[in-house]
Amino acid sequence: MLVAIFDAGFNRANELEYLKPLFSENRVLDTHDFISRNSNVYDDDSHGLNVLSIIASNQPGTMIGAAFKANFVLYRTENVLMETPYEEVTWLLAAERADSIGVDVINSSLGYNTFEGEFNTSAYNYTYQNLDGKTTIVSRAARIATRKGILVVNSAGNEGNKAWKYITAPADVDSVLSVGATTLDKSYALFSSVGPNAIGQQKPDVSAVGSGTVFGNSNGNVTTGNGTSYSAPLIAGLATILWQAFPNLTAQEIIQALKKSGHLAGTPDNLLGFGVPNAASAEEIIKNGIVLGTEPEPLNAIVLSPNPVQQDLTLTFPASLLGKKSTVSIISQSGKTLWGSQVILSKILPLQTNNLAAGLYLIKVDVLNRSRTLKFIKQ
Repeated sequence: MLVAIFDAGFNRANELEYLKPLFSENRVLDTHDFISRNSNVYDDDSHGLNVLSIIASNQPGTMIGAAFKANFVLYRTENVLMETPYEEVTWLLAAERADSIGVDVINSSLGYNTFEGEFNTSAYNYTYQNLDGKTTIVSRAARIATRKGILVVNSAGNEGNKAWKYITAPADVDSVLSVGATTLDKSYALFSSVGPNAIGQQKPDVSAVGSGTVFGNSNGNVTTGNGTSYSAPLIAGLATILWQAFPNLTAQEIIQALKKSGHLAGTPDNLLGFGVPNAASAEEIIKNGIVLGTEPEPLNAIVLSPNPVQQDLTLTFPASLLGKKSTVSIISQSGKTLWGSQVILSKILPLQTNNLAAGLYLIKVDVLNRSRTLKFIKQ
């Protein structure tokens, strides 16, 4: 999975212990500073670092991120010195670049409504009526990104206890997964921006802990802070691992599964949306085929047993796959294909594992132009 972070800078991210595996494993695939127009994103603000740590950190005993084995691209689109319309344009440029290299998920802990300095005029500032999901520059950019198939996660904003009160752009886009903030007990955090958007669509979509969220700082320490900036990456990480588990779904189907798994799914509102998603519930919702009214995915019914295995294992296939031509492969943890064969699927397919050393392996089943990967442990 490839995750893009759009933010204000990732100060010292490449030097810190809690992100060491991310860099030692070369999983930062691209960086660009759209403000300074160079590739160094590690010498600016630390807000993006905080956000990145919530998803990507991997220091057992200290902090583990929500999707710590993903690949990342890091883009600086925000200038903390002044809020200007140009930052909407840099968001758009970053989205174009992200799309061009195949990004799956964008996390944007950013939002725009009014500007500063010479841009603080009616010619540039937005009104609530402009937040219809298709008027502001950044919302138009995010809308296009979602329609390209990218899962865009955006913080709702921190305006809930201010005069503005409402969500900020691009959290107003219908197909953007907009994230509000809760306290640790899943109650509404008073600063979290509220919905709906200007045309009455319910926002935010879901919520996560944004009051007292744990993250890493540029000194290499773990701390806590408040803001929908920090609830959004929790949801982005969850969306990433859920999508990796069910790669045949679309971004919008992943969003629907997360919403249906929220603790307020029965009574969604404009404070927390569908509430805090539950990973196990989202998985069951997908397996039961109630995402956007789809039928159950037959590949999800493939069963691998026993697991762990000492000698032979079997794959059991549902009736809907019997007689279908398939390619079945055994893959090492490093990604090397150790065995592969084309087969016509029957109810049970036995596989020998006698020649495998002890360890973790993957079995990949390709059938009906789709694929399912299962894990097993050889003892």
